Amino acid sequence: MIKCYFDGACDKNGNANAKTGLGFAIDTRDNLIKVAEYGGKGTNNTAEYKALIGCLEKLIELKLDR
Repeated sequence: MIKCYFDGACDKNGNANAKTGLGFAIDTRDNLIKVAEYGGKGTNNTAEYKALIGCLEKLIELKLDR
């Protein structure tokens, strides 16, 4: 079984100069893949979605479909 965890955050959410960050982890039981990155300008919601999309893209890239 593969487990995925993701989260996004925003500093100064709602302001014009708000900055986001995101991260996700994929637990395959054999490996723990961790990714954290700067998300650019946006809101907390966009950071959350970027984290989810990044996690799904990594699953596809690694062909992890169990």
